[in-house]
Amino acid sequence: MSQIQSSNWSETAASNNATSPNGFPESMPAAGYNDSAREMMSAVKIWYNRISATAIATGSADALVLTYGTSPGAYASGMYFSFYKNASDNTGAVTLNVNALGAVAVVRRNGSTALSAADMVSGALYEVTHDGTSFRLHQTGI
Repeated sequence: MSQIQSSNWSETAASNNATSPNGFPESMPAAGYNDSAREMMSAVKIWYNRISATAIATGSADALVLTYGTSPGAYASGMYFSFYKNASDNTGAVTLNVNALGAVAVVRRNGSTALSAADMVSGALYEVTHDGTSFRLHQTGI
């Protein structure tokens, strides 16, 4: 499955000409349109789910777990996730593990400062972006 962060997806329309289902090549056989369109619909839905807080973090207070129906193949710089915090305030440094890809530190917006107790409170909405090393928390004041 080709995902929206895949290198075979391009911002240049004419470059999205890989064979079906990963693109729409010129003179594509009619049978390929269904597969390519379904692939595109899947990628858009995956993207929507990640940015629209459709997930509730599970796990413990400080070791959060997000589970989506389709796992990203690997973490990539710029990946964005929006979620609701599970039923416990954090007690110190926090990690986030998305679909068992591995626990990654959640840090403040500066990219280096670990979270402190109660920086993430039960039931609140949070947004994080992977910076290639850690997840940066997007919240005013943190």
